[in-house]
Order: sequence, then structure tokens, then C-alpha cells
Amino acid sequence: MTVTPATLNRRRADVLAIAVLCFLPALIVVVTLLRGRVLSPAANLLTSYPWQSLGANATPNPALGDVAQWFHPALLWSGAEIRAARWPLWVPHAYTGAPFFANPQTALLFPLTWLAWVLPPALALTLITALKLLGAGLAMYGFLRVGLRVGVPAALIGALGFAFSTTLVGWVGWAFGSSIVILPLLFLAVERVHAPGRRREVALLALVVALHVLAGYPQATLHALLAAGAWALARARGADRVFLVRCAAGVLLGLGLAAAQLVPFGEYARESAVWAYRRQWMAPLAVPAGSAITLLMPYAFGGGADGWGRWQFNIVSTHAGLVPLLLAPLGAVAGWRRAGGAFFTVFVLVVAGVHFGLPGGAALAALPGLALGSNLRLMPHLVFGLCALGALGADAIARGEVSPRAWPLRAWFVVLAVAGFGWVAGHLSAPGAQTLAWPLPVQLGLALAGLTAAALLALAWRARGGAGWRVALIALQIVSVVPPAWAYLPTLERRWLYPDTPALAWLRAQPGHARVLMPGHVGLLYGLSEAHGYDGLTPRRIAELVGSLGTGTGIVRGYLQSPLEGVGSEALSPVAVLTSPVIDLLGVRYVMLPPGAAPLWPELRPGYDGPDARVYVNERALPRAFLAFRARCADDATAPRLLRARELDLRAEVVLAGCATPPASGPASAADSARIRADEAARLRIATAAAAPGWLVVTDTWFPGWRARLDGRETPLWRADHAFRAVWVPAGAHEVEMSFEPGSVRLGAALSALAAAAVLALLVTRRREHSA
Repeated sequence: MTVTPATLNRRRADVLAIAVLCFLPALIVVVTLLRGRVLSPAANLLTSYPWQSLGANATPNPALGDVAQWFHPALLWSGAEIRAARWPLWVPHAYTGAPFFANPQTALLFPLTWLAWVLPPALALTLITALKLLGAGLAMYGFLRVGLRVGVPAALIGALGFAFSTTLVGWVGWAFGSSIVILPLLFLAVERVHAPGRRREVALLALVVALHVLAGYPQATLHALLAAGAWALARARGADRVFLVRCAAGVLLGLGLAAAQLVPFGEYARESAVWAYRRQWMAPLAVPAGSAITLLMPYAFGGGADGWGRWQFNIVSTHAGLVPLLLAPLGAVAGWRRAGGAFFTVFVLVVAGVHFGLPGGAALAALPGLALGSNLRLMPHLVFGLCALGALGADAIARGEVSPRAWPLRAWFVVLAVAGFGWVAGHLSAPGAQTLAWPLPVQLGLALAGLTAAALLALAWRARGGAGWRVALIALQIVSVVPPAWAYLPTLERRWLYPDTPALAWLRAQPGHARVLMPGHVGLLYGLSEAHGYDGLTPRRIAELVGSLGTGTGIVRGYLQSPLEGVGSEALSPVAVLTSPVIDLLGVRYVMLPPGAAPLWPELRPGYDGPDARVYVNERALPRAFLAFRARCADDATAPRLLRARELDLRAEVVLAGCATPPASGPASAADSARIRADEAARLRIATAAAAPGWLVVTDTWFPGWRARLDGRETPLWRADHAFRAVWVPAGAHEVEMSFEPGSVRLGAALSALAAAAVLALLVTRRREHSA
């Protein structure tokens, strides 16, 4: 095959563009590590006890509370478990125990997660963040070059906008951020299937679908598959008759590949508070239309501590740079006859309608299936469509498809400028706007200056051609999108990444297996077990026992959180446990309060008193394992009322589910005992001794997949006290073992193996056909 000079030049241009997309995330990593810092919002913890006493100089960002409280701790804990040769099926440190692998947001099967298994924490967190930015840029560049067939400069402009958009940067610490990275790959995979006879591409589509699922945000996968399905329908015109069949086969195979994650997730979802809540009602939510100003001014509503308005930064801000914003109308007009131009114009309008709550948007969000999720997660699609239109607009200039007067660009510039002036004038007196680090007039001035420069460069490129103008336009895109993104990425000194304190060390040193109540949800990092938790699902029966969920919007001065439930996926907050009538049943023996705080009830006795915190001992707390010699049966409506009303002596009597008459037990004697001999994440071994038959009650969460063995033989595991576990034990000395062996994991793995065999067959068949 002869390589022409034009082909060689295009390849060199592609290499240079890819080098730019690689260099910028690498620069962020190098600068961060050389300064002895880490990309993490763990500074949020340092403003609350017990960490406040460390005197760390760190700036918190309340909008990143989920990352500081759940995503990074879960990532680091799973890495420690893997290094200890334990697959983390179950986490015993939250909610009195909960599935871990079954929670898709742990993303244990997503490749970037594996870095936390082999690298030091600070390096792993920093690299994972940078690799998401890099992956998004390369994926978007590939789709624009191959899928929309735009030139190198146009593809680079669009890829820079997508990779460093405030949407991706704002969500980069979440599993949602990983799913954003895969979105352009999904569209690219559909485009590759478009050509006839592409069996291997069907397999590649399956791999991309599986990767999107394994990224860890099922709602985003649903949205992405709907969007990619719409793209496939748009591309079906002119394709062969089985194009859509190939697409459907690729999606089904991809879901099969991800069954190892999907099947356990389905089981956890059915047992979760979020499913119980959302299947009844889901709040109709939308972002105010005025927040579209962030397309022009990314920090119009602030970014961290100075944030104001109804929604946080990563929901409100959808900035992708000034160049795609300016050139998008050119892409809509000039690209209407090209593959993708008409589609992305309609796509952006529909997504914007739902996201901003425009007429008709609420009806779309209320459709079956979509109503189970939140339409506040459509920002990536808005940014994706905008960057695609911007790239098409830049390519139209490069191809000479724009009229000499370029009236869409000129008219759109005026619209943006007038809208910016009008919005700023209308919000200057807003209380939140007065506290912004960058005042609104300054932000508007910078935006208009950049917009003017972009317009002049685009017009000069249209009129004169030449490499200099497009290089200048790319440079302007970098300046308009990278600094705002970099400024939002949270950093702190590596020594302050989840540091230890004397109060935490004292709690770890206490004998027994009791639970702790402390600010936040990071006990798993310190080897401390908690009854509260924060993983987006929440075991339903634990929530029913404790009470309402909190909003999970962040921890302020320790326990303070709103007690109102908004979308069903909020945290089960420490304050909910602290004020719950079942706190003793939950086994919360240690209560951490601010330094010098008085006891909250008389039965609390002092345990630790230091400059970082004061810890009280709750003598009323039940042990994690004990023997009860009375039992009664109750249904799921009655049991929580009995337990919360404190009508029972829970040390002596257990409430069983799924029975009419409990087996005989009792009476109790002074020599009865239950001692935990082995306490692992997914395995518990307890020695019992009793003069009469009784019930071994374990106040760890009951969940499908837990099995019990009595002296090595399988025995029924009862659901006790609505949410916990119990085993009937005969008189004498015995050993009870409980282990988590979920059938959903085995079933999912088997389905994934079958799908993997089918995908491998497609790849091998294609290779043999090619060889023949």
C-alpha cells in the first residue's frame, strides 16, 4: 500500500493532536506530584472533628462531599482488601454491613479501579483522575475523526472541550465520571458497526457497552444506550438491512459481558432503599434555564465554598470552552447535510429541554424507566452534543462551507453577548453573587474578551485560510477550557490524605467488635465499623429501622444534615442513627462528639477525652453477637414498630421474620455466652455455650447470600429483628459460622463467561475470514 504525502501529513497531524491531549493531563499529574500533593477532596474532612485538631491548611469543597466520603474511601479500602487477597464482596464497616461488589459504584471490574490495587493511594487517586481526562479526550477525538469525519483541528477543538468540560471535571471523582469517558466510544462503536460484514465491530461494540456498565453508574448507561440507539436509528438510513440487528446484538452481548456486575446489582437494588423509594415516586427535577449562562461563564454560580444557587457546580456548570460554544451554530447550519449535523442539532435541543425543564422536557423525564433516575444527569450529553456541533462548525470553516459573511456566527455572537450582559445585570444583587471569588462583571469581561478573540480568529480563518489561524483558535480553546477545569480539581498535601488522629487510634485499640458513631462515613479506612453509611443504595431494612435518610449534601460540623429524603439515594446519616430509638440494637457502643462536649444522655460514660474529640461509651449497646432465649414471629410491617417502640427486652427476646411459630428455646442461665472467634468481611465464626436451646443473634445486616453452618453443617439463617441475622442453636457448646456466598455473583459470572465466549468467537471468526 502506497502512503501518499497527504496521508502522511494527516497522520502526523493526528499524532500531534493526540500528543496535545496526552500532554495536558500529564502536566496536571506532574505538577500535582512535584508539589507533594494529591488530587483528592479529602480536605472536606479536615474542617470537622477529630481531624480539625490537626491544623491542616486545606480548602474544602462541599460539592465534592460524595467523593471525600464514599468514592475515594471505597476505592482505597477495596485496594487494601485486594492486596490482602480478599475479594471485597461485603463491607462490614457501614450500615451494620452491606454488599460491596454488588454496588456498581464500587466499579471493581473497571480497569482504572485496578490502579488502586497496585499503587500508593496518593499516586493512584491522582493518576485515575488524569487518566479519565485523557480517556475522554482520546475517545472524543476518535469519534469526531472516524464517526463524524472532521479534520484534525476541528476534532482537537471538540476533544479539548469534552475532556476539560466542567461537567467531566466536576464529576471526575464519581463513578459517573468514568461513564462520561465512555460515551463517545459508544457512539464510535455504533459507527464502526455501520459498514456491512463487520462482525468484529459487533464484538467491539459489546466490549464498549460492557465497559460502560462496569464504569459503575447504571443510570448513565441507560441514558447512553438510549442516546446511542437514537444515533443508530439516524445512521440506519442508507445502511444495510441488518445494521440495527448488529447494533442490538452488540448491546445484548455487552450486557451479557457485564452480567457479573449486573446480576448482583439487581439483587442489591431490590433490597435497597432507593428502589423502595423510587418505584413509588421520584421528584421531578430540572436545572433552571438561567444556569445555561455557565456555557459562557463556568463559575457564574461559584465553584466550591463560594457556590450559590439551587444546585451544585457539577450539575449547573456545562462549560466546554468558548470555541465550541461559538461555532456550534455553524455546525448546525453547515453540517445539516453531513452525517451527524442534523442529529446533534436535534439531540442538543432535546437534552437541553429535559435538563433545563423546558416545555415537553418533563414529559420525557417521566417516561417509564427514565423516571427511576434523575434527569439531573444529562449534562454529559449536552456537552457531548455541543462539542460535536462545535467540531462540525470548525470543520465547515476548514472546508470552506461557511458563507463569506458567516452570518450564523455573527448573529450567535451578538446573542451570547446580550444574554451575558442581561444575566449579569439581573443577578448582580443576588446575595450569593456578592460572595463570589471572581465577581460576575469580571467573569463576563473575560468571557466576552475570549468570545471576541474566538470570533475574530474564526472569521480570519474563513477569509484567509492558513495554519496559523486554526492553531491560534486551538490555543484559545485550551486557554478557555483548561484553566477553569484545573482550578476546580481539588488538591491537598499528601500527608493530609485521610490522616489518623489520637481519638481514632483509641477507638481501634478497644477490645470487642462494637460499632462507632463518628462524623462522616469513612470508618472503613480506619478499621472502624459504623451503623450509618453512604453508598447510594442503602439496605432497605436498616433504613426502615433507623428512620428517614438524610440528603447527603455534605457534613457540616460533624453530624448536621437535613433529615429530608429527596431522591432515595441519600446517606443514612450519623445524626439519624444518633437519634434513632434502635441505636442500642445497632450495637453503637462508642459515640464521638466534639472536644469538650457533654454527654447526650445520662447512660453515656467518658471513654476518651482529647484535643481532637471526646468519645463516650454507650453501656446500653447490645453486643454484635449474643444469645436470646425468647422469640416471637412478626411480619415486616409489625416488626419495625415493635423495635422502634422499645416494647421488647431485645437482650432476651428476638423478633423473627417468615415464621408462624418459632422453635422452642430457653430458659436462660448465667453461664450462657456467645464469643466472636473470627471476624472477617464476608465470614464470621462464633462460639456459643448455653444450658438450653436458644437463638444466636448477630446484629449484622441480613442479606440474600448469607449462609450459616452449625458445627460444620448447613443450618437455617433467620432474618431477625427485621434487618439482622439469627441461628437457632441447641444446648451445649457449638460453633456457628456465617459466610457470604451470593448465588447472584455465581450466576452473573456464568452469564459473563458465556457472553465472553460469544465475543471471542466473533473475533476469531473475523480473523479467520480475513486470513482466508
